[in-house]
Amino acid sequence: MLAEQPPVDWAVQALRDGAYDLLTKPVQVEELALRVRSASERHAERAAQERERRIQSIIERQRG
Repeated sequence: MLAEQPPVDWAVQALRDGAYDLLTKPVQVEELALRVRSASERHAERAAQERERRIQSIIERQRG
């Protein structure tokens, strides 16, 4: 999320609703790239964990 100067309660709610990060304007391109990369890595990790959880669930069901 990118905002000029959001109220604190608004920013907190955005993070609770799933925003990965909060940047305020003006933003440096390098900082933006770093935050996007970090968010992408976190998303990939969560997706891998979810796949692993689903696979384990399937294995457990097959074992009965």
